[in-house]
Amino acid sequence: MRRGSLQRWLPGALVVAAVLGVAWRLASETTHTIAVDQAGYAIGEQKLAYVFGRTGQFAVVRADGRVAFRGTLGGARFAADVGQVCAPAEFTSLDQPGTYFIRLSDGSRSPTFRIAARPHAPVLAQVVRAFTTQRCGTAVRTGLPQDHPACHLQDGVLWTDPRQHVPTPGGWHDAGDYGKYTVNGAYAAGLLLLAAERLSAKAGDQADALRAEAHWEIEWLLTIQAPDGSAYHKVTARKHPGVVPAEGDNSTRYLFPASSTGTGDLAAALAIAARAYRKEDASLAGRCLAAAERAWQWLAAHPEPRLFRNPEGVNTGTYGDKGDADERLWAAVELARATGKPAYWEAARALAERRRPFFTYAGSWADVANLAALSLLTDDGLAPADPLRGRLESELVRFARKLADRCAQHPLRVVLQPRDYYWGSNGVVLNYAMLLLAGGRLAGDESLTQAGRDQVHYLLGRNALGLSFVTGVGENAVRNPHHAPSMLARDRPAVPGLLVGGPNAREGRALSPHPATCYADVADNWTVNEPAINLNAELAFVLALAGS
Repeated sequence: MRRGSLQRWLPGALVVAAVLGVAWRLASETTHTIAVDQAGYAIGEQKLAYVFGRTGQFAVVRADGRVAFRGTLGGARFAADVGQVCAPAEFTSLDQPGTYFIRLSDGSRSPTFRIAARPHAPVLAQVVRAFTTQRCGTAVRTGLPQDHPACHLQDGVLWTDPRQHVPTPGGWHDAGDYGKYTVNGAYAAGLLLLAAERLSAKAGDQADALRAEAHWEIEWLLTIQAPDGSAYHKVTARKHPGVVPAEGDNSTRYLFPASSTGTGDLAAALAIAARAYRKEDASLAGRCLAAAERAWQWLAAHPEPRLFRNPEGVNTGTYGDKGDADERLWAAVELARATGKPAYWEAARALAERRRPFFTYAGSWADVANLAALSLLTDDGLAPADPLRGRLESELVRFARKLADRCAQHPLRVVLQPRDYYWGSNGVVLNYAMLLLAGGRLAGDESLTQAGRDQVHYLLGRNALGLSFVTGVGENAVRNPHHAPSMLARDRPAVPGLLVGGPNAREGRALSPHPATCYADVADNWTVNEPAINLNAELAFVLALAGS
């Protein structure tokens, strides 16, 4: 996801955005939006849809036209971040597998959805396939219009000495363009492998697919490590190449100087990989562990943060940070889990003890401490009676209950507060969902687990826009992501399985006066409609926690 100046987009697009915002508001005053999870609902879970601006009766109708359920809309409540009243349509008792839609008495209908044992399993499959379409340094052959020949085979040259070529082809394109970033790539690969850990026992095929796709990025991370153990921060050109085919991007691409954040994330992801591939590919696992330990040695030798800032004249993504304590913590936790060495456990404990309280906000690629804690709590190396385990567990459950209370107070059961609708707000939703689902499992509290599932429902269509934020998922899904391969395909469907950033009330204020609707499905608007590998990885991890 881009982290830079808005000047390239804002001058002309704000006018378009304002017009679109007005158009949306006029439409919202004259239609009845029925918001459902367009992928579906699990057998046995609470099933809710929401209807805006309407009360009365509703029916759940099978695909063949037969009515399967009739009900009355619940009490309407005003959602301040939406600017409308909405009423719930509950059909929890309907557990017959099949395809359905909701119909109102005036004939209005919702998009279709499924009821199934694992309705989100196809979503996870599409999310993983989307990573395959992001591959760099190889021909992409998925059968989609966005397939392309091998690209960026000359990556890259050192920023500090352009005469020196360091072969770094491979990996994933980060977002809507073609940059490759160690921070985000390691974060995404680590999340996919952690998702596979949680799926192995009950969904082996999905776990295998996650490990297989993560392998592509892991091999690239091994190339991005400098001889001293540090990790180059990114491989990009000086400037964004524009909307060109991947194979047509002939920019000189540089390996930018190392950062302690990138090195910490690389150490964590490669330590996870050492565990993940130990049985199936001992050689790969050994290479990953050796590289992870070299990265840790570099971190230990450089205790002061070494944070990245773009050099003058460079406008590609920064993935900057305010500190590196969270990356060091994640690295220590994953190395402790991979090796069992007391030194890593001691480092993980010391770093975790400094963070008090531990859970205060949604995590992200920029703050991986929550992810480190969730990983730590799944390992037997931290004994049940260990005071650190006790503190983390109690704080996690307490914070998850606070989040669940927030969801219960929102008419749409959304965890976001108005201040949370910023660039990549869908990632905020997912990071809160991680804590809700993990807290629910730890406490055996179904209300927390359901609150976590509700955030998935939000992303897949049960929101103020009635829109699935994942391309190709649902009848009313994002169609115009800020994604160069999809934009170049013109009138053909976008790459499916891409989660876009979502409503953005900071840079997208012109779109709507209400935070939850500061969004437009417009390809040029990268502040709300750009996908990124961190978002897809977070979605994969949450779907794994939710039991997809």
